Amino acid sequence: MLKKHIYLIFIGLLVNLYSSLALAQLPNFEDLDTDNNGVIDQTEYDKFIEIQEENSNSAEEEVVVQKEEPSLGLSKYISLGSSFIDTANIISPSCTTFNECGADPAIFSYTVTGGEDVFNVNAAIAFKTTFLDQLDPNIDKIPKGAKRYVTRIVDPVIEANVSSADSANSNFVRVAVPLVFSFNDTATLTKTVREELEIPADRKPSFFQQHNLIVVPKYEADQGFDTQTIGLDLLYAPTIPDIGIGAALREGTFGFRWLPVVGFEFGNVIKNSQDVSTLPADTFARATARLRAEFGITNDLSLNADYVFYLDLTGDQDINDFVNVTFQYFLDDQKNISVGLEYTNGGRSPTFEDADFLRTFFGLRF
Repeated sequence: MLKKHIYLIFIGLLVNLYSSLALAQLPNFEDLDTDNNGVIDQTEYDKFIEIQEENSNSAEEEVVVQKEEPSLGLSKYISLGSSFIDTANIISPSCTTFNECGADPAIFSYTVTGGEDVFNVNAAIAFKTTFLDQLDPNIDKIPKGAKRYVTRIVDPVIEANVSSADSANSNFVRVAVPLVFSFNDTATLTKTVREELEIPADRKPSFFQQHNLIVVPKYEADQGFDTQTIGLDLLYAPTIPDIGIGAALREGTFGFRWLPVVGFEFGNVIKNSQDVSTLPADTFARATARLRAEFGITNDLSLNADYVFYLDLTGDQDINDFVNVTFQYFLDDQKNISVGLEYTNGGRSPTFEDADFLRTFFGLRF
């Protein structure tokens, strides 16, 4: 009997606690009755619901920002990853995996080639010039009812693929200032902003949610600086979330994203002391097509593949291409440290001399 009374008292406490919490979430009558006439009309109620929705949206946006906050203090000013300027990864080098937002890791590897110990580093340092970036739309400058608004990212990059073997064909040094202009669909903005811009509430995001224009002035050289070029890339890439272009498609822990890029490269050879046969005597123009595919296999395992195609438009219309595949396993929860396997085949800018190798690596990014 005593046990039964204890159960009833316990259940009563739970019911009372639940009722208290529920009542605590209800607004005061005075908060709803804004005109102080003692009656809650439909307009006052609708206004209260709208405020609640806006507060909910703001809370969700704040959570997203906090989730993407870098885990290392240094990453507030620079990011470390692998080279990306000559791949489709140039669209979004700071968000290239599904597991966590962050660049492909800088690769540190050791191999034995022809009895010779060879150390290799493939790394890129991007400087975060936030005073030049314009990621948040300036609402005052967007026309009412507009279908697109523009955001901008400008992050200078120094990257290199260098090794202790001077003869390695895939070695290069590169300095570039990629400017990414994104023309975004206004239907993807928050409800409050859409209302301010008089965007119809029932308008759905378009199939092409972003049009990305990438302009890249750059300087390139081989490891010994015997070959040097300066140039300008003009590239285009779409973002189509419905089919996984630029945004991941997910099923449980598995994710897939792909990034196509097309465009042109223009430049001038300022030094060719080794008489590299794959380079013209002076100016050059190339058409390029690039494709990247990313597979998030599990929370800690990913596979990324890049294919890049070049067609020379000024010389003998030579065709050059290369393939790069990385398979990596992350060792920490922040996805900053990894080990993996990399395969490369083909010729990369600026010399386009053929390389073919498979190597294990230690990866680091932030």
